Amino acid sequence: MKTLGDLRVRAEVVRALGPRVAWRFRSLNAEAERLRGAREPIYRRLWDEAASEVGATVRDLGSGFLELRLEGRATRVRQELVDIDSQAAITLSFDKTLVHRLLTAEGLSVPEHVEAGDADALLREGAVVVKPADGTGIGAGVTGSVRTAGQLAVARAAARRYGPRVLVERAVPGEVYRFLLLDGQLLDVVRRGRPAVTGDGRSTIVELVAQENRRRLEAAGEDGLSLVRPDLDFVYTLQAAGRSPRSVPADGERVAVKTVTNQNRAGENATVRDTSPELAAEAAAAARVVGLRLAGVDVIAPTLDRSLAESGGVVLEVNCTPGLHHHYLVADREGATRVAVPILRALVG
Repeated sequence: MKTLGDLRVRAEVVRALGPRVAWRFRSLNAEAERLRGAREPIYRRLWDEAASEVGATVRDLGSGFLELRLEGRATRVRQELVDIDSQAAITLSFDKTLVHRLLTAEGLSVPEHVEAGDADALLREGAVVVKPADGTGIGAGVTGSVRTAGQLAVARAAARRYGPRVLVERAVPGEVYRFLLLDGQLLDVVRRGRPAVTGDGRSTIVELVAQENRRRLEAAGEDGLSLVRPDLDFVYTLQAAGRSPRSVPADGERVAVKTVTNQNRAGENATVRDTSPELAAEAAAAARVVGLRLAGVDVIAPTLDRSLAESGGVVLEVNCTPGLHHHYLVADREGATRVAVPILRALVG
């Protein structure tokens, strides 16, 4: 049963897209489910490669589960799910407000934020990001580029679709990076670009998004495991840039269409080899504070050559069961870090 908030969110998106265009996107959920089906073969290849590297055997148990064995030791995995962290630490990591509080107590920088209080003071200082305060996947319920009280009310309604608690954070400038850590050791860093389309001088932005989604479906997951959703984040991102879904970018013009990096394509991700020891230590501290052995620490910062305190960057989230595919599906496939190899060694070592 749809609530008044659901209807308000839908009305905002339909008004921006136009009823005819919104109708054309009605099959997006089914298409996204089709693309999610590509996860299993991609992860099977990932784990097969890791097993070959460490000398382990792989047995397919069915339903997406694999058993990996090495010298009498065995572990079971299902895509990115591995048996390495406690349920308590995993559950704690879902609570974004609690994680912010714990990181702040450790002296780590996080976005200025409010959950139950008044967000008007944040809004007066500039754009905010609205998200569910309890963990969701692929950016569900997250809306960036929120700049007005009216937008804030609708974005809160969008976040409440996923739970009653809503977190409002000040938007922080910079690039988004995923730090993957295992037992305090940095395995890899990936810069995650925001989803964008490139104009051809004829097509509207919403038509370019539809073309991009078709390309991803045809690539069967190799160019990313999510589709670009024309949701509230899409609408407000374009409005903040003075555009609408029906704007026509110039030929070769690149236009960011979302703030949610989870819905980008592989070519918008890049492996990063150079980061300061101070920043790596801060990412490791964030994982340790939450209690995770394997963690994907999301950071937003203008540069990686200094600490967060020095650059003005922040820790956005500390993710349990981080998607390992983010480190493989990058612009330079040959140069990607094979992060499953040290993870498998830890599991069967």
